[in-house]
Amino acid sequence: MSPVSETRQRPRVHFTAQHGWTNDPHGILRVDGRFHMFFQYNPAGVTWNEACHWGQAVSDDLIRWTEVDVALAPAPDEIGCWSGSAVVDSEGPVLAYTRVAHDDWGRGAVALARPTEPMASWVRRPLESVLDGPPEGYDIIAFRDPQLRPRGDGWVAVIG
Repeated sequence: MSPVSETRQRPRVHFTAQHGWTNDPHGILRVDGRFHMFFQYNPAGVTWNEACHWGQAVSDDLIRWTEVDVALAPAPDEIGCWSGSAVVDSEGPVLAYTRVAHDDWGRGAVALARPTEPMASWVRRPLESVLDGPPEGYDIIAFRDPQLRPRGDGWVAVIG
């Protein structure tokens, strides 16, 4: 059998939401033996909308996925919950996301959300943003999409 034939016969890992628009993947966490995948999501339509949510799906094997309730929706003081990353820190699972709270869509803030139930009902905690925007003194027109990586006893963030 040729390598091409073998490749075509392998199962493909692919997830599609039941409805709505999906975009950026935010990460996959393994918590209590299950995989949890997070992604940018517009449950209200099939095109992008500034009121982005975070969708969530779960899997036991990384092949078969079940979509569950929206993980993160904009709070009353947010336009949208844009891209970021899903990680586990010393307190447990946390979503680090771009909080868009005003009309300057390029200049987001970084907020954290944690589950109130095991891996469900995510809420912003702390209520304040952990980074209100880019550092002063730089000509930055966009600040969003935090990607977190562990380093030593702490974390490093790359923000676009």
